[in-house]
Amino acid sequence: MQANGGLASRAQHDYTVRVSHTECPRDGCDWSSHGGKHKGHKHLKRSLTLGSNPAKYLLGAKVRQIETMTAHAPHMVRGDFPSKTEYCRNMEGVLGYDMGQSASYSFVECSGGDVARSFHGRPMASDNPKLAASDWVQPE
Repeated sequence: MQANGGLASRAQHDYTVRVSHTECPRDGCDWSSHGGKHKGHKHLKRSLTLGSNPAKYLLGAKVRQIETMTAHAPHMVRGDFPSKTEYCRNMEGVLGYDMGQSASYSFVECSGGDVARSFHGRPMASDNPKLAASDWVQPE
């Protein structure tokens, strides 16, 4: 039995994605964990994502699946290949914390030039200035 009375958290089960590979179909990028920079931990608190601290996923979040889903089926896109392309998707549930707030957006970027391109992401709060940028477009 889990510590929370047997109930699984949203982050553990709601975002299962079935894709045949983890390559971004638009850019040809492969997924990267980005060194676990945004991985959650059992002592995670909103306050640990304030200031210059990175956004964090909730413990148990299926990070690779969430980020791959965002790259494959984004709600918004911006940027230009081959420099950097960014993808965003509202996941309709709390993924983690960003700027001390609950984060329900999945933000993914594909970058790295022509040879070593990879994509990685993080949870993003709706108040994050990146979401307010005017150059987001809906994907074709």
